[in-house]
Amino acid sequence: MFGVPALSSNPWLVGAAGFLGGIGGPMWTIAAHSLLGRKVPSPLLGRVSAAYNFLGNGIAASGPLLGGLLAQTLGLQTAFALSAACTLLMLIPFFLFITEKTMTFDIP
Repeated sequence: MFGVPALSSNPWLVGAAGFLGGIGGPMWTIAAHSLLGRKVPSPLLGRVSAAYNFLGNGIAASGPLLGGLLAQTLGLQTAFALSAACTLLMLIPFFLFITEKTMTFDIP
């Protein structure tokens, strides 16, 4: 999603990338909450979900501020390139920790 604006200024390509990238957010939310429901013991589920949402929304609020600062100082395409690199780096812990074993083991 962020790689396209770093490489192209074509509004159709950028719009298509934004649309396709925007589909990933709701899919991640569903998968993450489903994993929480499966792994967290029932008495703690409300607290864990609240902490997850609080931290996720709090960090998400800082994204536009940091993105604007990067775009202002380094340029718009560089800010998108850094965002794309960080997005790709987030895949490393995902593939390390979200394995078949972690998805099938249930806490009673």
